[in-house]
Amino acid sequence: MAGVATASGHCRGCHQHEHIHEQIYANLPHVRTTLNISDDLYQAVKIEAARRGDTVTSLVEESLRRLLDQPGEVARVPFPVSSRSGGLRPGVDLNDPDQMYDLLYGADDRGSDRGIA
Repeated sequence: MAGVATASGHCRGCHQHEHIHEQIYANLPHVRTTLNISDDLYQAVKIEAARRGDTVTSLVEESLRRLLDQPGEVARVPFPVSSRSGGLRPGVDLNDPDQMYDLLYGADDRGSDRGIA
């Protein structure tokens, strides 16, 4: 059975190509990022990664790939459109991640969940 290529490049239903995909993805550049997830979820992921003898990063990557490879229909949600004119509030700097975080989540939300996953 031929596999169906997904958005991530994996063949769904085609296990004979898994080793090829692993070799390809192992050589792709990686992006370093920060995720804001709950402490209890991070601890569960950390425990599961240790149980498998794996890293948190590889477990998160594997989970995201599985999620993206799942077939499914995109739910159509009405997109609200405002009749007001747009623009930034005065003093907002889109290039300042700390300011953006404070505006989105509040300055008081700088607890332990701000760590790098």
